[in-house]
Amino acid sequence: MADKTITLTLMEVDGKTGFTLEADNLSVLDMSLNGGLEVGDWVLSAPNSAYGCLVGQVIAIDKLGTPEHGTENETDDIHVDFTVVDYPYVRVLEIEDALFTLYTDVRCFDELPIDDIIMAPEMLILLPGAEFDELDEILNSYDAAKAWAENALTESIENEVTRP
Repeated sequence: MADKTITLTLMEVDGKTGFTLEADNLSVLDMSLNGGLEVGDWVLSAPNSAYGCLVGQVIAIDKLGTPEHGTENETDDIHVDFTVVDYPYVRVLEIEDALFTLYTDVRCFDELPIDDIIMAPEMLILLPGAEFDELDEILNSYDAAKAWAENALTESIENEVTRP
């Protein structure tokens, strides 16, 4: 079996962090920016996504080409529940500020329909075994989560992420 290698490139455009993904000999339909995804995995949404820097858990994966696949994504649809963590109050205010433009009829965090968001895998960063203090830091603010994401992806790039 040939080695499967992913190359991630971190970039910033107009003040937003973005990532590009190149893969050789690899199906990337259910690959996050730094690993394969499975139901139950903990993820961080990419800073450049509409739901930037939210922590959530994968609750379902609709494979491309199946009747359940309900979007125009050319990859698998990844369902993520972003309500499974307790965000600190300051972070809740940041999330409300960011998402109230998407959900104009919502008045508070608890009303945000973020318990089953369909995301493309390339908009997610796998949180494999993140240490408790790292997770706590990620939950505290958008800026802390963005910095963690950039660091994690930079390390992945530097280590030339290789999958078996």
